[in-house]
Amino acid sequence: MEEIIPVGREHVSPQTPLTEVISTSETTSGVDELCAGDFYNLRGVDDDTKASKKRQLRMREERIQNRRLKKQRKRREAQETVERALKLREELRQNRLDFEASVKGREDEFYYTPRWRRAVPVDKVKKPLPDFEWIPYDSMDEFGRVSELKHTSWRVEELTLQLAKSIVGLESYSGNKHLFSCSGTIVEYLMGTGYVVTSASLVKWPHQDKQADQLKIDVHLPSGEVLKGSVSNVDFSYNICVVEVPSTLQLPTKRFSADTRIFNFYERHPKDVVAVGRLCKPWSLNAALGKLVPKRSQFDCEELLVSSCRISKRGVGGPLMDFDGNIIGMNFYDKKETPFLPGFIVLKCLQHFNDFNAL
Repeated sequence: MEEIIPVGREHVSPQTPLTEVISTSETTSGVDELCAGDFYNLRGVDDDTKASKKRQLRMREERIQNRRLKKQRKRREAQETVERALKLREELRQNRLDFEASVKGREDEFYYTPRWRRAVPVDKVKKPLPDFEWIPYDSMDEFGRVSELKHTSWRVEELTLQLAKSIVGLESYSGNKHLFSCSGTIVEYLMGTGYVVTSASLVKWPHQDKQADQLKIDVHLPSGEVLKGSVSNVDFSYNICVVEVPSTLQLPTKRFSADTRIFNFYERHPKDVVAVGRLCKPWSLNAALGKLVPKRSQFDCEELLVSSCRISKRGVGGPLMDFDGNIIGMNFYDKKETPFLPGFIVLKCLQHFNDFNAL
């Protein structure tokens, strides 16, 4: 059997003492250092290269510092947004508490608070059953609640609460007969008169494109105050109506967006939106989240687009807002989807009303 000699010990016999091996390695250490120096010199490590590497290191540290400052700035802006939203929410809460403590607030609470009673057979009811308006889904609360905004960012909640100041609840009557209840947006306040954009369903007879007789309109402000309104302009082709509301107080307004680039359906991700409406009672803001759907509505009007927000008839005429705070449309109602009239078309209708008093 052949003898195996370890690598690196060719000149060391098995009988060589360990002290000789150590002394031999010490004598070769100087040669190794010289070879290492030659190796790095071949790599081109000179003063210019060292200066270049220091410069690159300094630039890297500057980039890291800039990213750190950018994150701190974003964190500070987010904190400011949260503080503004909390402040606005506290103001609305305080306004609601003040209203509930007032005389009118106690009266409304008595009127709107449900009171349970024992069931009575229909054949034993003396008074005729009231003719309630049909509401889709289970109840009018299916429109959504402000709590849905908790699933979004603080910025979206803040923008929605700011928009809520310009959203009103509307009720129409023909004499003493109730016709329709919906929402609307105050788009202008001029010389003591506010102008509310809503659906023409508010002022027409059911299933008829004809304005109702002896029409009376109640406009419910967010504070609970009820003002009287009248029809300024109406068009049943686009199903749009403008209600003028005399008011001694300045009414907050919000205009529709004229940007058509919002409806870019070639984007990979659909645009997030929120449908907002108000019931005809104090502090009753409702909101429903959804997305723009890249298709046309099933209705006859070709200009109508569709969102996935789930609303009821009480949300008809209310605004559709994107997550940047722009009002991009006015909502209508359908059983399977929520059609809306784009904001730039609403603005064209308002311009025609202003110029020609008709479409």
